[in-house]
Amino acid sequence: MIKILLIVALAVAFTAPAAFAADDLSAVKASLQKILKDSTPVDGIRATPIEGLYEVQTDYDIIYYYPKGDLFFLGQLHSVDGKDLTAAARDTVIEKTIASLDLTKAVKSGSGKNVVIEFLDTDSPLSRNSAAYWKSRSDVTRYAFLFLPEVNQADATQKSEWILSQKDKSAALDEVLSGTHDQNAFEGVTEEGRNLFKEHLQNTEKAYVGDTPLFFVNNRLVLKPDPEAFDAALNEGEQQAEAK
Repeated sequence: MIKILLIVALAVAFTAPAAFAADDLSAVKASLQKILKDSTPVDGIRATPIEGLYEVQTDYDIIYYYPKGDLFFLGQLHSVDGKDLTAAARDTVIEKTIASLDLTKAVKSGSGKNVVIEFLDTDSPLSRNSAAYWKSRSDVTRYAFLFLPEVNQADATQKSEWILSQKDKSAALDEVLSGTHDQNAFEGVTEEGRNLFKEHLQNTEKAYVGDTPLFFVNNRLVLKPDPEAFDAALNEGEQQAEAK
């Protein structure tokens, strides 16, 4: 049985990471994926400054694996100078994810200084409440991608393809998320709209979107879609901008 150690912080002193062959990492990843099976995907793995300890990326989570003892470490890894290596690794994942997205395919709304990238389900109350919040703000530029929930996929597909078939996609998205068309038949879906929805789903996959809405606010990942979390992300962005 795999033993799991919960740690709050692990301080380490180092000059340079130990060198590991690429095939070693492949072997460790394969071994780890067998243990985790399909329950937790291994999206990335690399050696840490501690010999024999590996940093593992699963979606936006960072955990640590020590194969020799079959141990998982959950928590923050810090250097002796106070740098949070775990947070830095997670930030790198977020940066790479955002860079991989094709925002030209998203539904763009607004022209404010704050950049919000959204992954929305047309019927989700969380998506609809979040959309109402963002619509009330004039200081954001929004890029919305549509994704499929685990249930009612046919209905969500129809609505998403209809939105992406419209000339004014931003207005169409607002109308659907407000419930205006809940009882309407979605006619006039175009081949362009169908193909664009496929591209939305490809971007959704890149962003590790599950069954709930996901947001990036000024490059900060927000997994809890509520006004307080959005306000905190916006305020943090403003503070970082002022500090530069």
